[in-house]
Amino acid sequence: MITRFDRHLLTEWSKTFVFSLLMISIILMAATQLITWIATVNEYSLSFQPAMLLLLFQFPSIVLYAIPMSSLCASLVSMSQLNQQLAIVSVRAMGLSIPRIIQPIVWISFFLSMLSIGANEYGVAPSNQAAARITQPLSRSATVSAIHYQSFKSNGHLSYSLHAMPTPNEPYTLSTPTLIEYTNDNNDSRIYRVTKAASAHWRGGYWALNQGIQFVIQPSHIHTSAITTGWRTPLTVPPDRIHATESRAEQLSSQALKTQIQQKEATGRFSRDDQFNLHVKFSLPFTTLTFAIIGALMSLSFQRTRSMANLGVGVGTIIAYYVLLSVAMGGCLLGWLYPVIAAWIPNLLLLGISFIWYQVKVRA
Repeated sequence: MITRFDRHLLTEWSKTFVFSLLMISIILMAATQLITWIATVNEYSLSFQPAMLLLLFQFPSIVLYAIPMSSLCASLVSMSQLNQQLAIVSVRAMGLSIPRIIQPIVWISFFLSMLSIGANEYGVAPSNQAAARITQPLSRSATVSAIHYQSFKSNGHLSYSLHAMPTPNEPYTLSTPTLIEYTNDNNDSRIYRVTKAASAHWRGGYWALNQGIQFVIQPSHIHTSAITTGWRTPLTVPPDRIHATESRAEQLSSQALKTQIQQKEATGRFSRDDQFNLHVKFSLPFTTLTFAIIGALMSLSFQRTRSMANLGVGVGTIIAYYVLLSVAMGGCLLGWLYPVIAAWIPNLLLLGISFIWYQVKVRA
């Protein structure tokens, strides 16, 4: 049941949240994106329309980061105002507990967290992709990157690896491919055949090599033979996967990022960074709920005359979160932490600290 106090608290919280969201978004935009945007527009001489679109497409990601900070400010300010008005003292005298007092803040923050997850999936990722489509054709290098593809067996041993150069405008053709095949003897993987060719063509179900030389490596000798046009390889990976390029995590939805992780793992590439970013796609939106609870609990422990303490708590909490997130990410990339633990540990640590503070300062 929503009481009159709940409506008053939600009104004060919402007004501060909207104002904070607007101000923080503008500050973050100016501090993190504006200089880069000006440099990009100047370097590539963008006309007005693509320049404005590029700036517009960068804004949703800024809002995603501003929402948790705004929820923290809203909790600190609204609860402090109620403290100054002695409203908290009054409702506690009526028998309401602290968890019941902050319940409206918890629910609205939870709603915003869920909304942020949806916005990240269907708003932020597509807008980042759109921004990339504007800048990529301008910054594309003339150098064509080589193709490196690896396949692994079920026991984790390498099955084969392909090194080749893409052929411009011909996705079904590879230039100067080198196919290295491996065999397992006594659980020890070794190279048993190397095939180098002038080109490779996709035949609908496999890659065929043309005009090359093949080395079959035996324990006692190496057998060399020439191959002609159409030598069938064991490589059955279609061209779209061979030519697949990695996208930045912020440009992908969670499902697309999972697919990229699977492709990386199938080819033996490092994927812990993407695994970490996948879990951050969920932990970061829930920072809205974490920050709202922290702000509410912390503000209750301050004296009514210590208004500057709210500012210190807000800035300190935000700095602590991103420092912890950076440290956790480093631990994840080094293999010390599981990606899911690394992504959620800042939220859990800060919540734990705020509950301890509540137990010591408020309930004592």
